[in-house]
Amino acid sequence: MQEEKLLIGQSVADRVGRAIILSTVLEPYRVAEDCYVCPSSDGSDEHYMDLNIEACTCPNYQVNGKTCKHVLLSTIHQARYHTRVSSKPPWTLPPSRR
Repeated sequence: MQEEKLLIGQSVADRVGRAIILSTVLEPYRVAEDCYVCPSSDGSDEHYMDLNIEACTCPNYQVNGKTCKHVLLSTIHQARYHTRVSSKPPWTLPPSRR
């Protein structure tokens, strides 16, 4: 059982690594809130992602049902360019520090 967990962990790490590398050369584009289109790694196709349900149209996701590098790449892109910034901090200073 311990060996199975290790393999799952390596697989996730591998997909995250691929997504980070791809983020330097591929840029998904947003087609709706939390929905992106990304070219395939070899440029032969496009994949559609819905980040709300972490789904993708790529063959890897369709076969394995696990979060793929395209969803991770789109998540990186969203965090980098589409993060909502609040004008108010999520905390308040105590009266003695104001």
